Amino acid sequence: MTKKMFFIMFISLCIFSCSKVYAYEVYEHENNVSYVKAQPVYSGYEVIGKINERDDSDYYKFKAEDNGKLTVTLKHTYDDTDWRIYVYMYVNGKYEEVQYTKVNSTDSEVYTLPFVGVVKGNTYYINVESGYYADKYNLLFDFQKNEYIEREFNDYYDEATDVHVGTYEGIIN
Repeated sequence: MTKKMFFIMFISLCIFSCSKVYAYEVYEHENNVSYVKAQPVYSGYEVIGKINERDDSDYYKFKAEDNGKLTVTLKHTYDDTDWRIYVYMYVNGKYEEVQYTKVNSTDSEVYTLPFVGVVKGNTYYINVESGYYADKYNLLFDFQKNEYIEREFNDYYDEATDVHVGTYEGIIN
């Protein structure tokens, strides 16, 4: 009996640890219209949002618990709507743009943006906009802890990413 129980627990553990499971599906809070009112999101969250009118803009915020890379995936339907997704980092008392991506209405319905190298303790804001009224969209947030990634901002000598032995990943936006 104990061997069967151990075997079942072992198989269950293997299945759980080998697959990526997104357990959180949440709806957008409709008052997330600014940095101050940004809806908190976490790794594994899939947020269902909607652009309600032409000038609607949705904000989400991600607080980095560790160094690593944050990947955002947009799920949308083919229509006449182009999407604009901005990623900002709050640094030195202001919001600095880290990444801008335009997703055309004809792009894949599941579009993964280039990752952003995040630094522990910093807060990152994701802003979703559309040129027109749009149907629902889904944003999926994935964070992977990793010390070997580019840190924003590193556009100048005095802002260079410190490197150690290893292979680093970076994105040119």
